[in-house]
Amino acid sequence: MIKPRLQAHRGVSSSYPENTITAFRAAVEEGYDIIELDTKYTLDGVCVIFHDRTLMRRCRTTDGEK
Repeated sequence: MIKPRLQAHRGVSSSYPENTITAFRAAVEEGYDIIELDTKYTLDGVCVIFHDRTLMRRCRTTDGEK
């Protein structure tokens, strides 16, 4: 029987901020086989781990303001 492989989408993003080292470490500690992460390039050519095209979703105040 083939054992299914477990994938942590952006780390353990249900408990930690997605695409962070904390979320990735939690995935390792919880025994996930694969950690999926998202990469983007900034305008000056630097590769970063980030999902969205812009910072808008992640750069809001706790009450949702920009």
